[in-house]
Amino acid sequence: MRASHARLSFTSLCIETWGFYVFLDKLEKRPEMFWLGGQPDKSPRGGRQPQGPIAEDLAVLHDKDPARYEVTLENALNPAKVYAFGCPQVLSFLEFTEALNPKAIAKSRPSMTALARIRQDLTSGTKLKTSWIINPNADPWKALTSYSGVKQRRLEVMTQIADRAYELPSVDPPSQRERDRDGWHDEDADERDEDGEDKGDEAGEEEDDGGDENDSQNVHVL
Repeated sequence: MRASHARLSFTSLCIETWGFYVFLDKLEKRPEMFWLGGQPDKSPRGGRQPQGPIAEDLAVLHDKDPARYEVTLENALNPAKVYAFGCPQVLSFLEFTEALNPKAIAKSRPSMTALARIRQDLTSGTKLKTSWIINPNADPWKALTSYSGVKQRRLEVMTQIADRAYELPSVDPPSQRERDRDGWHDEDADERDEDGEDKGDEAGEEEDDGGDENDSQNVHVL
């Protein structure tokens, strides 16, 4: 499913950038940054079974269950229906799928670097500073930490971090075609506008107060 693959790509990006526990901490504070709606994919393979119907390809659904196919199309843009059977949290999303299985094909899991950083946090002895609970001695977490390929990648990543040679993942800026789509919203532009308004207000206050040209200025590093 393309939605699951996109979420896994985003998960990899976040974990590679911040580490696993920091990602979870940020996510608990800002849950809106990760969309958990939609139906889970098939074949959790040992993971806890999610509630609700499993996602099906529309072509298969059309032939196998025409009634459900019609309902699916009717509710495609209904937020209440889209979120109805979503995973309750990102840990559930990872556990319900093969995302934590390092033997899974690349598009069905986070990158090996992300899995390595997950292993690093799970085995570091650091306490998870969120309300979520992970048992590293139970599968699928145990299988992840025991996998030799993840262990080796973890050594490589930690060496790179220690040597300040670790390269953070990058994201290509949106194309003009993406910007031209209906519903596109440039949050960066909004932030720049807000910064401009704030600076304008500050300048006005300085004029009212006879602002000192030696006053320090706040510099925002993006």
